[in-house]
Amino acid sequence: MRDSGLIERQQRLNGTALLWVLLFGWTAQRRSILACLHRLYSSRCGVELSYPAWRQKLAKPACTEFLKRCCWRIINYTAQHIPKPGAGNAKWLSDAVAIDSTIISLRPELRPLWKATWKGGASLKLSVFYNVVHGCTMDLSLCQGTKHDTKAIKPVGSWVKDRLVLMNLGYWALRTFKTINKHGGFFISRLKSGKIVRIVSDNMSAGTGSMELAGRDLCEVRARLRRRQLNLEVVVGGGNSGVPMRLVGAKHPETGKYHLYVTNLDNDQMGVRTVMELYRLRWQVELLFKCMRSVAQIDQMPSADPNIVRALV
Repeated sequence: MRDSGLIERQQRLNGTALLWVLLFGWTAQRRSILACLHRLYSSRCGVELSYPAWRQKLAKPACTEFLKRCCWRIINYTAQHIPKPGAGNAKWLSDAVAIDSTIISLRPELRPLWKATWKGGASLKLSVFYNVVHGCTMDLSLCQGTKHDTKAIKPVGSWVKDRLVLMNLGYWALRTFKTINKHGGFFISRLKSGKIVRIVSDNMSAGTGSMELAGRDLCEVRARLRRRQLNLEVVVGGGNSGVPMRLVGAKHPETGKYHLYVTNLDNDQMGVRTVMELYRLRWQVELLFKCMRSVAQIDQMPSADPNIVRALV
């Protein structure tokens, strides 16, 4: 605490109690206001601390620095203690990571610092790398709400090696897939509509009377396909910018439409159903954001002070 600058001298403020009140008191209050947290802190610690002094301490950059260090210590500790199964091709499954972002609405007074996509509003974008197998945050970042998802996360690099990255369409970029391949990582994503997809080969044995798919564009044959599942080697993108991938999918029994996914996992590494079931785990990060809104009330920021906002986030 002293190292972060939160405690400058011996005072009545208990940094440990402050941390636990913020962690558990925030979700325990019916109303997300600082006065409730102040009363909770005073009652739990048995000290007389005025509300202005409490708020002033929260507004200090040192308080944000202290909480940030606590957060990263937990993240780093968790990352080091995730079990690593060593069973052949499944060795990287414990590192299946979903990437996603959510918008946190702020008071309009903060627009000069954090702009929103809507007129006159202010917002923060919280981007999270979330381990969907073990249910823990691996990385996070904050930026303006107007920043594009692909620019809000840290650049793809050596950290993806032997990791499986699950991405929604907001992060779709052929250069991202190329970079993941280059650094020895794996990815699964939904196929973005309107993309040029040329079929190279079929990984499934074609039955009698089945359509020959190799060398054709997916858009030409998609409407005539009758298979329940697809497992194809394809090149996504036109010209010299095309990226070799594997395309898998299954036909929905009610709508009759295909749900299609692209991945760089080999056919020998993972079957069609396993790829699709793994991508469903991406919803774990969506549930995290839902919990942050409904339980942690993250969209009800009770202050227009930038440092208090950073501390609460």
